[in-house]
Amino acid sequence: MFNWLKNFFNKAIGFFRAFMKEVFTHSTELILAALKDVAMNAVTKLAQTDLSNEEKRKQAFQEIKDYAISEGIQARDSLIFLIIEMCITSLKNAK
Repeated sequence: MFNWLKNFFNKAIGFFRAFMKEVFTHSTELILAALKDVAMNAVTKLAQTDLSNEEKRKQAFQEIKDYAISEGIQARDSLIFLIIEMCITSLKNAK
């Protein structure tokens, strides 16, 4: 008797998980698109300085974070660090 109820809830939870994964994936893509130009500009500018790599990353992070806040973009720190690493890799591959 309870198997049908259990199956129903398992299917509902599976659907909800798939839906949430799609929503989070899409929102992450939107945030990446909104911040990529700012991040690339910051990384490119800082690559030409005499700062250490750690200082460059910290400064790029702060510039991107400040921009995100000013534009009302809620980006997690881990996503900003990912964007910075993607920009650094892109610059290295372009050389």
